[in-house]
Amino acid sequence: LAAFFKQHFDKINFGEWLNGKLEARLAFVKDLSDKITKLMEAEKEMQEAKEEDPDIETVKDFSVVDEEGNLQQIDVEQMKDRAAYAIAHKMHEANQTLKQLFFLGMDDQETMINKGRCSAAEILQFSLEKKLALSPTDKDMIVMLHEFEYSIDDKVSTINSSLVVKGEDGVHTAMAKTVGLPLGIAAKLILKGTIKLTGLHIPTNKEIYDPVLEELEKEGIRFTENSVE
Repeated sequence: LAAFFKQHFDKINFGEWLNGKLEARLAFVKDLSDKITKLMEAEKEMQEAKEEDPDIETVKDFSVVDEEGNLQQIDVEQMKDRAAYAIAHKMHEANQTLKQLFFLGMDDQETMINKGRCSAAEILQFSLEKKLALSPTDKDMIVMLHEFEYSIDDKVSTINSSLVVKGEDGVHTAMAKTVGLPLGIAAKLILKGTIKLTGLHIPTNKEIYDPVLEELEKEGIRFTENSVE
């Protein structure tokens, strides 16, 4: 994997792009850190001056323009908190980017690809299948939420339809259930004559989805619907 990453990244000049991204984030952090340091120094000088002359009025807040162009008041402590959050976020982004690349195999000298001629996307799939493979005791979970908005007589309403399916172990997974059971049930219903359609169909026909959903519910796979006024 490491050899592939090097070959692929050299080909697309990924190293330059990554260095540029990291340098931009670090430059932002340095610039903001310098400004916060100056703000704290000015705060300290103001406090010392106030100790000498109690009548001096200290600055407690500033007028700033937000991202949407609105003028708002913000106090010094709030400004420092926001700056600290922005610095932490940028540092986390830079750290996370490198951690993800190393996780995918950028320094993996042991994993052999051995797939013959294949694309970068296929290598990514291969790497993820290796790195994210379930252990025998792992359990997966599928969560889905469909939001339907409709109007009747100018009144807008919403129905939320949600599904949660949990796997049992590394073999009997939620993914295996939700992919395999509908197909198996449909095949059984065709053999029993419950589904009489012929030809090629997608499962939007009531003759298909009604009996399949009914059987899926017996397996604990069902959507729960809630109306939101």
